[in-house]
Amino acid sequence: MRRIWFGTSLALAMTVATLPQLPAQSGAATAPRQPATASTTPSASAAQQPASACVGEDRFGSLRCVADQLNTNYHKIDDDSLAEIDTLMKQKRCNITRVEGLLGRVTDALNLWFDAEMKYWDAWELAENDRVAGQQKTLASIKEDQASSQAILDSAVADRERMQREKADLEKTPRQTVEIRKAIDALVQDLQSTEAQIADAQKNFDDASIKLKNAQTALDARLIEIRQNARRIRAWKEDQVSYYDTIHASADSMCAVTRPQNNKPLPPVKGKPQ
Repeated sequence: MRRIWFGTSLALAMTVATLPQLPAQSGAATAPRQPATASTTPSASAAQQPASACVGEDRFGSLRCVADQLNTNYHKIDDDSLAEIDTLMKQKRCNITRVEGLLGRVTDALNLWFDAEMKYWDAWELAENDRVAGQQKTLASIKEDQASSQAILDSAVADRERMQREKADLEKTPRQTVEIRKAIDALVQDLQSTEAQIADAQKNFDDASIKLKNAQTALDARLIEIRQNARRIRAWKEDQVSYYDTIHASADSMCAVTRPQNNKPLPPVKGKPQ
């Protein structure tokens, strides 16, 4: 019987490692760390170790530690139970009672780890939701800067268009007096100044837009990764449960095909003629 699951520690390493490390902010939580690969500890009571054993940069290090310990415990039970089930299945006879007991033990360990793992990620999601809410004022300030730059830019562009029309009208005048030439020269200078204002306003608007986009992305990225990782964990657990169901069905099928064998005739009843 071939095992098709992949290690939980590996699955978490593939997902948790992608969490972005955002710049440190005042009052901001530290990003979740990658779960440690603990040494084999078959006893579930190992999960009751004090939180002081899990001190680190992770804001919810005690929850991470419990989940890691239960993860190790689950894999130990899974390895031992599936090895025994392999042996039972090779006997080609009905062992459903024993198989059900072993699968029940594995499933219980899986559920213990899964509940602890999700408790850790739920705690992080709540913390990130609070952080995002607290940063909305910063986003609002950036949006105000963007809107102000846009207003200045629009005004400068409108002034340029107006002066260009005035200059064109003056240049069409049949008689170019000294006063008209002075007015045209003044408009040329004003247009040059306006062009500089437009360039400056455009730069400020572009900078504010980039800053807003980056701030929004940084604000949401960690929360998105947390939610995606939680979904991956749920999907992985469902795959494991489905695999155990397949094992159960295979073991149960052996009981269904097993029938009493009557290879010998019944002995004669004593006292009756043959």
